[in-house]
Amino acid sequence: MSLSINTNVAALTAHRNMVANDNNMTTSLTRLSTGLRINSAADDASGLTIADSLSAQADGIGQGIRNANDGVSIVQTADGALEESVSIVNTIKTKAIQAASDTQTSTTRTAIQQDIDKLMEELDSIATTTSYNGIQLLNGSYTNKIIHTGASANETASINIGDTESDSIGHISTATFEMDDEDGGEIQLTINSAITGEDIQLESLTIEANNQEENGLGALADEINSASSLTGVSANAVVETTTEGAIQEGTTNSDFAINGVTIGAINVKANDADASLVTAINDKTTQTGVSAAINDNGAITITSDDGRVLDVTGELNGVFGKNVTADDLSTIGYITLTQEGSSQFNITGTSVAGLDMDITVNSGATYSNNEDVTLAAGSTIASGSILSAGTVIGGDLTVSSGISNTSNDYELTVDSKLISGSILAAGTVIGGDITLDTTDVTIDDDMKIGSGSTLLAGTILGQGTVFNNTTTVGSETFQAGEALEYNVIVDSGGLTLNTDMTLSAESTLAGGSTLSRGTELVTDHILISGFTVEQDMTLKAGSTIADTSILTAGSTIGDFTTTNAIGSTAEETLLGANSTLEAASIIAEGSDLGSTAIETVQTVVSAGESLTLEAGSIVASGTILAAGTTINQDMKIAGTEIKAGTTITEALTFATGDDFELTEKLTIGEGSTLEAGSEVIFGGESISEAISLSDQESLTLADISVLTQEDAEIAITIAEAALADLDATRSSLGSVENQLSSTISNLSVTKTNVTASESTIRDVDFAEETANFAKLSLLAQTGSYALSQANAASSNLTSLLQ
Repeated sequence: MSLSINTNVAALTAHRNMVANDNNMTTSLTRLSTGLRINSAADDASGLTIADSLSAQADGIGQGIRNANDGVSIVQTADGALEESVSIVNTIKTKAIQAASDTQTSTTRTAIQQDIDKLMEELDSIATTTSYNGIQLLNGSYTNKIIHTGASANETASINIGDTESDSIGHISTATFEMDDEDGGEIQLTINSAITGEDIQLESLTIEANNQEENGLGALADEINSASSLTGVSANAVVETTTEGAIQEGTTNSDFAINGVTIGAINVKANDADASLVTAINDKTTQTGVSAAINDNGAITITSDDGRVLDVTGELNGVFGKNVTADDLSTIGYITLTQEGSSQFNITGTSVAGLDMDITVNSGATYSNNEDVTLAAGSTIASGSILSAGTVIGGDLTVSSGISNTSNDYELTVDSKLISGSILAAGTVIGGDITLDTTDVTIDDDMKIGSGSTLLAGTILGQGTVFNNTTTVGSETFQAGEALEYNVIVDSGGLTLNTDMTLSAESTLAGGSTLSRGTELVTDHILISGFTVEQDMTLKAGSTIADTSILTAGSTIGDFTTTNAIGSTAEETLLGANSTLEAASIIAEGSDLGSTAIETVQTVVSAGESLTLEAGSIVASGTILAAGTTINQDMKIAGTEIKAGTTITEALTFATGDDFELTEKLTIGEGSTLEAGSEVIFGGESISEAISLSDQESLTLADISVLTQEDAEIAITIAEAALADLDATRSSLGSVENQLSSTISNLSVTKTNVTASESTIRDVDFAEETANFAKLSLLAQTGSYALSQANAASSNLTSLLQ
């Protein structure tokens, strides 16, 4: 390397390093003075981008937290106001309960109503004045409102606060339910639930004047109320009658009676001044279920206390008013209905009507049903009839031809008799004592043996058999609960069980052993002698019922063909769907055939009777309508057009090809003949024909009135509905508050983590940077020294010139 004066490479190098070190010192001093690692994009372009994004996210989260806190404030403001609203409605309910008692007069009820009106004003004031930042919260305008709770778009929570003014809460619907037929009848209701929208079918009831609580509208109201939690509909039966005028002086006849209980001849003063009439009626309340009271005008109100039909009979002799008869005082009553919400009542169903005459299946004809039907007591099921699975027989049935390999279970009632040769299929729990045949039986599964069974000598109790009581077998005694560890053979003394016992698999039952009721068979068993059922039992599918076995009334069969008639059934028979009754069967008056069509049955209407055919029935050609039948729809008979309203004066026969489908129900007179091939629907009337719903209206809290006892009862229901509405609103707000609180907590954690992440990227590590700065400071000093030495090096070359 040559020595040069013009170019001092060492000095240039030292200078360059000093400049670089100075730049690094400037950067280090900037970081130490700002506390930031990144002070410009040049410091860390990628890091700056990430740090700025995290900073923006943290700022957005911070604002979201503040928004959520504002939302919590709104919810708490509304909830505090609603708490007072609930208190007011509770007070209104309490006052309605007070007014519902007949200890109140019209004057005091008016005073209570005034209190309620003032409370209602305050309730509405709370609803219209509660606000946040000038925003009304409880008047129904604050719905579907959004609280933005995140750092990005669409990260929101919603708040809905319904209208809590008195005319917007406490919605109920009311209606009056009446049966069109004052004689009552059998009725079944189906209510479309205002809660779930499902159809809820109630039990059918018979409404009739028989002095029985279970046959009054009170029982129907109870049936409606039993499903209130499902339907939202509640009911109250009102069975009472009030005379239009005051009680007159006079004497009732000796045959004067209420609900079949004689009240007798009562000497009555005007307005019943001495209460002789009221006392006479009330003295029989325990027998009639009816009480009476005189009002201020001298009129009498007779009330059925439990909702049974009010049936007044006898001559009243003008005591209850001029021309007022016992029929005028009789009533089946009505039901007041209340439904949650403001929707219309949706009640459907059928007034179930049984046959009003016997029907005999004629020779060569059959009767088939496509749904379960009920045959009234006294019906006859002819030989050869097919009884489908599910049939519950109403009279004892003797099996004349064995039933083999039953395809369904049979439910046998007490006193049924199974004859020897019958086979009890595995799984049957026997309802009486049976004796095994002489062949030993080895079981292949655990078997429960009923208490009282006798196991003969030679029986092998298999390993694992558990004794339920202390038992001695031969010379060995086994304790209760002890399981056999080896096979045990019953000796010559035999073994009689005093408790149930379960034999383990592979045990052997000696021939001739007796199994008592409660034993569950694990293998098929052939009876060597008949036995009488001592308790209801289920004969499992696959069993065989031998000839002359007797199935008693109430037994449920698994389907078979009869070979002997069940004559004059003592009880109703539930005939399973798809059964067939052979010719000579008699379907007794009162049978309920539902909507089943009767085909190929020629029916003659007996003298003194009539037959009602429902709309949709088809009258076959050849049918004869007897004289006296009134036609209630236009139809063509024997080529002649008969107009609705015509009463025929001579029998008319439908010509061949003149099958006629009824558009309305038709009652045909005695002597008429319904030709085979007719499809006769005997189902009951539709509900619209059986009942009436009137006075339907929707009410809210603003409609509350307590001026009468009845109004006060409705007011209680309205107040309860209003409380439910307010509580639902508060519950919803509570959920929103919990949601927002959870959101705030989560966002606070997220913000902390995001800020920490930004700090890791943007902030300087002071320990690292101060160490770096110390190094740079030292390098600055050494660099100056090195540059000084490099500059001095050139002057050393002058010594070469000497």
